[in-house]
Amino acid sequence: MRTFIRPLAALVSALALVSTPLMAQEEACEPTPPAELGEQTVNTLLDELTERRDEFKKNPQALYAMIERELVPLVDLERMSELVLGKHAEDASDEQIDRFAQAFKQMIIQTYGNALYGFDDEQIEFQPVDAPEDATDITFQAVVITEEGDRIPVDMDMHLVDCQWKIYDGSIGNLSFVTNYRGQFNAQIRAGGLDALIEKMERRYGGGVSDPAQ
Repeated sequence: MRTFIRPLAALVSALALVSTPLMAQEEACEPTPPAELGEQTVNTLLDELTERRDEFKKNPQALYAMIERELVPLVDLERMSELVLGKHAEDASDEQIDRFAQAFKQMIIQTYGNALYGFDDEQIEFQPVDAPEDATDITFQAVVITEEGDRIPVDMDMHLVDCQWKIYDGSIGNLSFVTNYRGQFNAQIRAGGLDALIEKMERRYGGGVSDPAQ
């Protein structure tokens, strides 16, 4: 079961959009309907994963590039980075926040990308969304059913950013992604400082990726 948990945040964040109607529109703001955005994203993601699975196994960089192209735009990376850094974000410079956000993005892409290979026969059940029509911050709830029959609850917290719905946090079971990473990084920042953490992440996960198939 654990093999399938890591990719759920990336996949369910896109899948959640497929089953959700347009929940809110600010005045003079007409975001792309989540159903339309989600359907396009999920179809492209799953089609490419199926068609290029052998290629991705031989060339992980191509998989990472596909995830960056299809899933990263659905994430409010700046807000998520600030939440993950917590109190350390208050004293960080704009450059440090930007470098951390880019390194954090690459970490997520590679972590979830490597786990996506194991996502195959799982099923997803979406729960009704309980939010007012003028909501600008909503939570999607879903249950992922594994091949073994285990039911894993998944939540995705989203808000409107420049007329686009973006994910800023989520959870699998009762564990928040932001809280989990904040705990990991907080100890490292206290021990060696934010710059040391960023440099460590940059060394391990590198910079941007490009799709050689493009």
